[in-house]
This record gives sequence, structure tokens and C-alpha cells, in this order.
Amino acid sequence: MTLGSGLECFLFVFARLSCALVLVPPLGEGRTPRLALVCLALWTTLVVAGTRTPIQAATGADFLAALAAEACLGLLLGFVVRLALLPLEVLGEYLSHEAGLAMPATLDPTRAAPSTAFFALARALAFLLFLALGGLESSLRMLGRSFELLAPGAAGRVALRAESLAVVPEVFARAFQAAFELALPVVVAALLGTVTIAILARAVPRLNLFTDVFPLRTVAACGALLIFLPLTARATAWLLGQVTDAAPLAVLGA
Repeated sequence: MTLGSGLECFLFVFARLSCALVLVPPLGEGRTPRLALVCLALWTTLVVAGTRTPIQAATGADFLAALAAEACLGLLLGFVVRLALLPLEVLGEYLSHEAGLAMPATLDPTRAAPSTAFFALARALAFLLFLALGGLESSLRMLGRSFELLAPGAAGRVALRAESLAVVPEVFARAFQAAFELALPVVVAALLGTVTIAILARAVPRLNLFTDVFPLRTVAACGALLIFLPLTARATAWLLGQVTDAAPLAVLGA
């Protein structure tokens, strides 16, 4: 490998890896220092580029187009992995509304947006499950394997294919389906608690139980979340397997 082809290989690998790591949780969530993220991208690039051979050397516009295609492919792979956190984030939003805690929110500095207590809890749980189930290691292995299936500089063949782009809506739909399935028991528990309070308040008006609706909904939501936590872990593990194995293979055309 000549110096020119080696430099091209390094740039192609760095473009794909760095763009993917920007979105892979928890590295791309604004919680990782930029210097540490850049160092990780450079280190993994050096490891991968030393064992790969790029496609035929390109110059000028062809080189820039190939580099942009590598960046687009990296963003696509990183976004697919990022969808593993979507069910629990949606669950957190549902919990906030069902427990009556949607209004009191604090500013999340990593998202630069208001965040409720249940959303922050669900998001932290998502990160914990992602790391505990080996999501970060699986993501890095998947990115390394992508260079076995698609040589550096060849991302233009699949980056903008209709088949590759169709993977994102499919995974997105599965993630939302998992979110609704996880949120359904919590919604039912909160609804039953509200109906119980309404019946008791109607039967015994002197009790004035309507002041206890919000605490009861909060307790019901928290209790349902704890009871169905094993189901949450299984759903997250299943979706993690999809976004780090089946979906990337479909994107790469394997």
C-alpha cells in the first residue's frame, strides 16, 4: 500500500467511524467530551485502516464524493443504533403524562431542552440497559465488520440505495411498537387508579379523594414500571440485536 492509498484509506475509515460514533449512544449524547470522542475515533481508525485496503484510488471530485458517501453511511449506521433507545424515551414521555408530571420540567443541558423526571429516569435506564447488554461493544464490532463487508471508499454503492434507506423506517416502526407495548401496562395501571378514585369519590363525596388522584397515578406508574422491568429489558435486548446485527447487514446489502 502506497502512502497516497494509505492516506485515502485512513480518511475513508475515519469518515465512516467518526460520523457513526457521533450518534452511537452514549458517546453521541453530549455526555462524552469531544476530545475523548475524537481520540476514540482516531484510535479505532488506526486499528481498522491498518488491516484494510481501499478500492481503486480516486482523485478530485471522485474522492470527495467517496468521502461524503462514507460519512453518510456512518451517519446511517449510527442512527440505526441510536434507535435502540427510542422505546424507553417514548415510555418516559408517556409516564410523565400519565403520572401528571409533564408540566414540572427542568432543563437538560445535554439536550438543551426541558426534561421531566420520568423522562430522565427512563433515559438513564435506557443508557444503563444499553451498556449492560453490551450495546457499545456490539456497535463497535458492527462498525468494524462493516469494513469487511464494504471496503473503505465503496460506501457510494449502498449509502443512498433505496434498500438501505428503507431499513430506517422499518426499525423506527419496530421501536415505536416496542414503546407502545411497554407503555400499555403503565397506562392501564394509571387509568385503573383514576377510575377507582372516581368511583370512590362518587360513592362517598365527603372523602374528597380528587386531591389524591395525582399521587395515586404517580404510584401506579412507578409500580407498573418496576413490575414490568424484566419485560423492558427483554424488549431492549431484542431491539439491540436488531440494530447491531440484522439492520446494519441490510443497510450494507449483506
